[in-house]
Amino acid sequence: MLAATRINEEVNAYRGRVDGLYEDIRHWIAERRPDAVFSEMQVELSEEPTGVYNLRSLDVSVPGLPAVRFVPRGIFMVGARGRVDVRSRLGREVLVWVEAGGPVVKTTESLGTELETEISRPLFSNVAEGWAWSDSGRSQILALGPEVLWDRVLRPLTQ
Repeated sequence: MLAATRINEEVNAYRGRVDGLYEDIRHWIAERRPDAVFSEMQVELSEEPTGVYNLRSLDVSVPGLPAVRFVPRGIFMVGARGRVDVRSRLGREVLVWVEAGGPVVKTTESLGTELETEISRPLFSNVAEGWAWSDSGRSQILALGPEVLWDRVLRPLTQ
């Protein structure tokens, strides 16, 4: 487990990223659907490095469409610095917080007795740091914005 100070830093940073995500989501949805209703609930998360901590989920209800819930899943994800699942009765989509370019692929070359050289490159060079949508096969990520939210996240979960 991480030191208490580091745990607090990691949890607070993740909480800030999730709060910012929810703020954007409220804004983007309300622009198109002023009749949307938003509510929040506390959820308990438990990760090996941090132990138990609480964050909020965000529920979105739009008249005539299935309700959608944004649920934090954790800080420590392979290739990401946080994950939020988006669920409805029709399925699930995944949002991840990525560093610029997304996960980095690293390889090490060694030529006999020569020093090792590490070569790395971002997996998705066109993605900026921040929240992104990831496809179910984790082979594509798109920076989250209003169009990606509507086309890749909400449409499959509400229609």
